Amino acid sequence: MTPEHVHAAAVHVGLPLDEERAQAVAELLSQWLPAAEQLNERMRAQAMAEVAPITVFASA
Repeated sequence: MTPEHVHAAAVHVGLPLDEERAQAVAELLSQWLPAAEQLNERMRAQAMAEVAPITVFASA
């Protein structure tokens, strides 16, 4: 994830984002995205097939 990617996404949705903030967001996402991918991989494993969230959301 680069600041350029972050800036492009911000422009696409109409959010003002200066270079300093784009850099900070890119650094944060560079940490979060690989961890999210690892968690996704882990949760898709057959051993986790029966695992369900403890909190159930119901529509009203």
